Amino acid sequence: MEKHTEDTYAGLDQEKTEKLSLAKQRFEDACDHDAKANGEGHRASRYVHNTDGEGQWEEDEIAYLKAAGRPVFSFNMIATKVNTLLGMYADAQRKPIVAASGADHELLAEIIDTTKEQVLQDARYERVAARQLKTGTIMGECDVQVEVKPSAKGRGWIEVALHRLLRSEVHWDPASIEPDRSDASHVFGDRWFCEQEFKAAYPDHADEWESYARSGAGYDAQMDRVVSEAVGDGVGDGSQWQASKYYFDRYKNRIRVIRYEYKDQVSAWYVSDEMGQRMQIDEAQVPDVTLMLQMGVPISVEETKEEVVRVCEFIGSTILAEYDSAGPFDGFSFVPFCYAIDEETGCAYPQLVRNLLDPQREFNKAQSLKIEHIAQATAPGTLAEKG
Repeated sequence: MEKHTEDTYAGLDQEKTEKLSLAKQRFEDACDHDAKANGEGHRASRYVHNTDGEGQWEEDEIAYLKAAGRPVFSFNMIATKVNTLLGMYADAQRKPIVAASGADHELLAEIIDTTKEQVLQDARYERVAARQLKTGTIMGECDVQVEVKPSAKGRGWIEVALHRLLRSEVHWDPASIEPDRSDASHVFGDRWFCEQEFKAAYPDHADEWESYARSGAGYDAQMDRVVSEAVGDGVGDGSQWQASKYYFDRYKNRIRVIRYEYKDQVSAWYVSDEMGQRMQIDEAQVPDVTLMLQMGVPISVEETKEEVVRVCEFIGSTILAEYDSAGPFDGFSFVPFCYAIDEETGCAYPQLVRNLLDPQREFNKAQSLKIEHIAQATAPGTLAEKG
């Protein structure tokens, strides 16, 4: 089988070619734009969790301490600050209640509240939202995707699922600078599939799996390197963030589908009669209404532009699926939580951790020196750490 090349659009019509080309350009721009913020967020996460003392000492400081036979102590002050902030936020939360506008609407309000609570409970909203808040506070941003799909209960039933996505798995419009991303024109999200899941979700494109699996291109998380022979783009410096542009994880044997949601302007037509009643019609009905106007029927036609959200799922040079809407509501299916937004760059960043980085290092140095002084005073010449 020939190696998969991402720049071929054979078999696509002109409209789809232009759409996919624009989507891929936007996707790569968003990945490049997020690279620095993702790296900073990743470091902040390791810093808070104190993974191998990550970031709490500079490399030259660690080398100096080791050369002097001194252990490197790490005292995690940041984690306590994060937990305090999250606790204060949780204590201040209030659940919104639907209020009735009159006695006749009390029953309807109760039904809506009950339904809302049941949906949120089934979707495990509180747990997902709490994890989203913690991750967003530490890494600067975290998203939850709202997925609405048919329920196994049968026709007329739906299931609402919430998926927490890390900041490296979602790429917002680089021009967006609002914390709620209300000014974003598009967003990309990762959807990872194993072989069985991918072929079940996209049976008409099952050969895409074989193409990527045999091409030799992709990202190897175990080796922490990008394999780019098949693509030939010169990437391969070992940076895990550059893996965001690749569609196959060779270590975990998973394939990634890019979910592209974008805002579009569509025409909408409304007909009003002499009584002031207004009704929307579709495009196919416009000629009939025009004929009625020519016959003197007392109606008026208004054409407006409305904003809708469209969805395109693709991998490489293949469009897998297209949807007219991201869900049964207006807007994107991704719900962001941003701790802070840099309005010059549009990047979310971990402000709390960033502000504590230098104080944390100074705190570590002071505490480490204090322990050494105690050890030297009580048992001169002996200072040991288990392991």
